[in-house]
Amino acid sequence: MKTMCFALIFLLMFSLLLLVNIQFIDSSTTETVTVPDDYRSIQEAINAVADGGTVFVRKGVYKEVLVINKQVSLKGEDKDTTVINGDSKGTVILIQHDNVEVTGFTVIYSEAPNTPSGIWMWGSRLIGIHLLSVRNCRIFGNTISDCGAGIWLFDSHQNTITNNYLLRNDYGIRIQNSTENNVEANIIKKNWGGLWLISSYGNRFSANSMINNARNFGVVGDTLVAYINDVDSTNSVDGKPVYYWIGMSNRNVPLDAGCVVLVNCQNMTVQGLSLSKTQEAIVLVNVFNVVVANNSITDCTTGIKLSRTIMATITGNNINSPVGIDSNGDGIQIVSNRITATGTGINVNGTYQTIIDNFVEAGTFGAGDKIIACSGSYNNITQNKLFGETMVGIVLSGEHNLFYENTITSPEPTRIEGDANIVAKNTLTYGGISVNSGSNNIVCANKIVNGYSLGIGGSNNQFYANHIENSSIGADITGDKAHSSNNLIYQNNFVNNTKQVYNWGANTANFWDNGTIGNYWSDYNGTDSNSDGIGDTPYFIKTRTFDASVGVVEVICGQDNYPLMAPFNISHVKLELPVWEYKPPSPPIQPLPLIETSPSIQPSPSIQPSSSTQPMQSPPNTPEVNSTSESSPENFSPLLPLAIVGSILVIISMGVLIYFRKCYKR
Repeated sequence: MKTMCFALIFLLMFSLLLLVNIQFIDSSTTETVTVPDDYRSIQEAINAVADGGTVFVRKGVYKEVLVINKQVSLKGEDKDTTVINGDSKGTVILIQHDNVEVTGFTVIYSEAPNTPSGIWMWGSRLIGIHLLSVRNCRIFGNTISDCGAGIWLFDSHQNTITNNYLLRNDYGIRIQNSTENNVEANIIKKNWGGLWLISSYGNRFSANSMINNARNFGVVGDTLVAYINDVDSTNSVDGKPVYYWIGMSNRNVPLDAGCVVLVNCQNMTVQGLSLSKTQEAIVLVNVFNVVVANNSITDCTTGIKLSRTIMATITGNNINSPVGIDSNGDGIQIVSNRITATGTGINVNGTYQTIIDNFVEAGTFGAGDKIIACSGSYNNITQNKLFGETMVGIVLSGEHNLFYENTITSPEPTRIEGDANIVAKNTLTYGGISVNSGSNNIVCANKIVNGYSLGIGGSNNQFYANHIENSSIGADITGDKAHSSNNLIYQNNFVNNTKQVYNWGANTANFWDNGTIGNYWSDYNGTDSNSDGIGDTPYFIKTRTFDASVGVVEVICGQDNYPLMAPFNISHVKLELPVWEYKPPSPPIQPLPLIETSPSIQPSPSIQPSSSTQPMQSPPNTPEVNSTSESSPENFSPLLPLAIVGSILVIISMGVLIYFRKCYKR
């Protein structure tokens, strides 16, 4: 019996030692180290502190870049005087672990003065605080300035970004490929982009103030779900609320709006607003039956953007922005708007849209910009007044579109690159009309004066009853027969052009009459003996080509067998216009509720930034880190299991003492 008593006493002592040891381990998880008291640099302290510990940084300027790859709380003594300066060497704070906290700092990429916010510098300046593929981090109470982006979340979820001051960065806060983050009460001022959402959903935004940023607010996505975010009207752009409505019906947007985003709504009105300095002033995504009327929009990247929208009326708006209207949908009417764009005036990508009676003046913002670009089908572009600067024209790359009775002043030609389009009765000054590719297009009754040419390209197209006068080239054959063949060219007037035909390569694969009627050539000197209006002898199509033995020579590359003796009256042309009947979907769009953010929403697997995004650059002279390191479970407290173990040991100890007392009495 005494042996049993001694065994129990030993068990008690072992249990007590175990409890002491467990308590010692627990105390280490709340370790706090101080910079510069304990470690000279912040990175040294992060490397040394135990997982779950705290790095406290006293006031001062610390020129370093940090990599956080463990659970740590990084706290500055005072956010105004505790400065982490990346010294232009890399991302200032790179977070690659869950459950990290950063607060109380001024973070800057460099001491050098920032270039004015209107100038793009994303490629040359890196990030202030970058959350890369992490969860449950908290970034609050910091000032971040003069960085490529103040705070950038990429593939990061369920994080909290609150009470930060973002100043003079390229982007203030950029949320990309990320879900379920809470962004609240941040001040975002004088950045190029303020608060931007890119391919992200289920995020919540409240009480964020965007002030005097070049593009205060932006939301970008290729799918409907990318626009499902909770952005309430406590968010503001230059003091005006953001109205980001999802699943609403029969509403008018208030007149005090600073930015409007309507997602999966129906029977809405956006009217009489004054909007400026956002990525898009008005965004319509998956919307049915909306009226956007009489709004004034200035200095936004895109004035009005429609995506998968059905039965919208866009009328009477005055837009002065790089891109006027970007319209992707069905049954949309764009009527009587005045658009001044440094880029593309109207971009049409959809079906059965009517673009009529608009004044559009486009500039030279960049290559590829157009007065009107139409890549959709069955669209009617009629009676618009269109003006373009150098390298800005009109492109029809879709099929079955009507481009009719427009007045165009532009040095660039109207280009046709699709099939079965009708381009008719337009008046062009300085430019021209060119079929670059495509087939079965009709180009007729257009007037080109002091312009470039009528471009003959593609195959099986008809060019008839056009008037080309005082232009540099009358007809321009766009390449060899592989690029231009079997086109029918007749009843056109080629009057006093510098070159009546330009056909480098001597392409003979097109037809210059329809078998009975040809074209009028102002330099034709033949006779008409029977007075039937047709010349007695053919008009020979001459062009230049290159012969290796003699150089450039003039050759005959075709002939008009029935040249007209007098210009053809193109006003007599009667054209049967197509009638396309649009049938809206039935039933119409049903509003959807906002997707509730909850742990049940699973983000996509970790995605590294593509080559089109700013690559993450590791700071120099830092150890390689593992971005897929294990993280602690959410809301896990190490004290809870220790308390349970301690309680069990106490119960065992009490039992042993009672039993020992009985043994002693015996």
